[in-house]
Amino acid sequence: MSRGVPAHAYTLRVQRALYEAGTAPEPWRDALDLSDRPLRITAAEAVALGEELRAVTERHRRDSPGSRGDAPGGTERVSVITFVLPELSCAEQDAP
Repeated sequence: MSRGVPAHAYTLRVQRALYEAGTAPEPWRDALDLSDRPLRITAAEAVALGEELRAVTERHRRDSPGSRGDAPGGTERVSVITFVLPELSCAEQDAP
């Protein structure tokens, strides 16, 4: 988990991506995805989910200054931001 990045930094990245999407080439507009999935899982399942999401992103080419020359043409930097956010206060609202 990256605990050193303030939440507002992610907000700014999302805002910038949405702003740029209006003028982006169509394939990149189609690639943009903002989605959420409310789940009902245990703490252990939440940990496993985070690990699975990290494993998926690790299968892809990481962006770094030294690796850009090795990337095929047409590549761009893509940020994949994941949050596994326990909403414990919602449990109180769900109670009968």
